[in-house]
Amino acid sequence: MKFEKQKHIRFLIRSLFTLMFLIIAIQLSFGQNRRQVADFKVIRKSIDSLLIIPTYVDIKAIDSDNLILGDTLFAKESSDKISRDIKSLLDNKYVIQLSKGNYKLSPELETDLRDLYGEISESEKTISNISIPNTIIALVKNSKQRYCVLNFYGGHYKTKARIKQEEKELLPKSIGVAILTLGSVYLTPASGNLSIMKTILFDKIDRKLIFYKESSIAGSNPRSYVNIENYISSNFKPLYYK
Repeated sequence: MKFEKQKHIRFLIRSLFTLMFLIIAIQLSFGQNRRQVADFKVIRKSIDSLLIIPTYVDIKAIDSDNLILGDTLFAKESSDKISRDIKSLLDNKYVIQLSKGNYKLSPELETDLRDLYGEISESEKTISNISIPNTIIALVKNSKQRYCVLNFYGGHYKTKARIKQEEKELLPKSIGVAILTLGSVYLTPASGNLSIMKTILFDKIDRKLIFYKESSIAGSNPRSYVNIENYISSNFKPLYYK
């Protein structure tokens, strides 16, 4: 009886530590970052229409032998779906115009976006002094809309071949993967899944950043449309509630 009681206590302790670890892991794996100008709510109420730039998507597949592949098929499909979902969410609040364009970033635009994201992350409380680069303004110069939304979605996942190779050869489960426009190499979680969405609202005339929202979840499959819908809800909710 004494042995069984001690065994039960050890089991409860292990269970408690496991639960604590899971809670900490969940807290660390989910990240949000939001910035906005001081008069964001005033500007938001004055906006009647929005131009939505096609979402730029960069999804990487981690294949066997650490080969990093671009999932171009999913990137194109998800870019179109994200734009439609954004329009559907905001349609009853704004007159929405979907601009035409490529889901892939040009090298110049990629560089400028990386610098813009870096400037935003370094800003402490205000983003009112952050200007929109010429490459982004060029995307919307022919539109009559003053306020524009640029969205980026990226992430990576492991292929079945990679997972089998890890199991067979006992390879390290975490490797470094560079995600377009993020400006650094991210260490993959053991699952190999990571996804992130970055959203900016800017004033084309004043060339000023108005709002920025970033959401990411380590371990989240970037090809899951459920996850994408959750990101859209999180990032665009501040624009929805006028």
